[in-house]
Amino acid sequence: MKIGRQPSTIKITVDGKILQQVDEFKYLESSLSSSGYSEKDIRVRVGMAKSVSDKLKKLLIGGLKLEVKKRLVKT
Repeated sequence: MKIGRQPSTIKITVDGKILQQVDEFKYLESSLSSSGYSEKDIRVRVGMAKSVSDKLKKLLIGGLKLEVKKRLVKT
């Protein structure tokens, strides 16, 4: 993948075979795109954080003792 403002194609060969040029791929759980922007990756991470936050909210509203809730919030 080539990252830049102007789209262009490049030809990279390994052992005589041309590698496929892609516009996007995942590396270490991050989505990288040829445009250099990471809007999609940011949306995914915000969604994951919201999901965890919603689960924690349900847990804290539930019938746990106050001391347990305090320990959960501190961690």
